[in-house]
Amino acid sequence: MINLANLNTRQLATTYLVANTPAFLYNAFRTDASVQRLATENTSDDLAQHVEQIAGQETRSVKETVSAYAALVALTLQPYPAARLLVGRQIAALEWAHDLLRLYDDTRVGNEVITVQASPRVSEATPTPAATTNSSIILSGH
Repeated sequence: MINLANLNTRQLATTYLVANTPAFLYNAFRTDASVQRLATENTSDDLAQHVEQIAGQETRSVKETVSAYAALVALTLQPYPAARLLVGRQIAALEWAHDLLRLYDDTRVGNEVITVQASPRVSEATPTPAATTNSSIILSGH
């Protein structure tokens, strides 16, 4: 169960009601401090369950819909695999859920650091004599 007490529901509801594209909603919710807190204060599983629970309701209030979208966007603020928890879940009833996930997939930037340690290959080789080349330039005189 996620804690929605700190969610800026009034502002997010206003944003949701005037949003005319999933991209607008996605960007506005990602920059909202209360959605960012939601991402840090809750587990990925709890956020995903909240989205699925709200999406599964036959009727939803604006406040419930906003909380589901906020939880979905909060998942996109967690490490990459978190948002993948929603794949295959019954969230299609939220009109823009799949669009928001697609936006996340299309715009995410990797932030993993991979350290590669390579040992130099040293092999014993027989020294070869340096090849000598002679060059001649012939200038024709006038």
